Amino acid sequence: MRCVLHQDMLIEVTFSPHSMAVEEAFVPVIKLCFDGIEIDILFARLALQTIPEDLDLRDDSLLKNLDIRCIRSLNGCRVTDEILHLVPNIDNFRLTLRAIKLWAKRHNIYSNILGFLGGVSWAMLVARTCQLYPNAIASTLVHKFFLVFSKWYVFRLY
Repeated sequence: MRCVLHQDMLIEVTFSPHSMAVEEAFVPVIKLCFDGIEIDILFARLALQTIPEDLDLRDDSLLKNLDIRCIRSLNGCRVTDEILHLVPNIDNFRLTLRAIKLWAKRHNIYSNILGFLGGVSWAMLVARTCQLYPNAIASTLVHKFFLVFSKWYVFRLY
């Protein structure tokens, strides 16, 4: 689900006591905590008069004449959209990904910064599992995820 914030809403959020603009960030971002949930709102200025409801961020023409920070900001959304277009069942993918991310976080192996896999990496692995087992339900996909990737040489620790 994509959310486009109206300017009045954005002003209301930025003055929240639990939010802050991170101006020196790699991409323009507003960090906030809403109801105990940490949220990063990324910003990108598109060269469009209006934003259509069915905007396809995978369209490379959207990147023309954009600032490099805006391109970086769109990158995460573009990767997510691409992954969602590659999986056979989006609902099963999302549920499986939630389970795998929860497992990774509980085992303290969810962190790009510390050298482990991050969100996009886990999503790509789950997407591959979904492609290998297109008719499987989420619980089966979780099982198959560990079965498939336990056999990959790259994941064996010595």
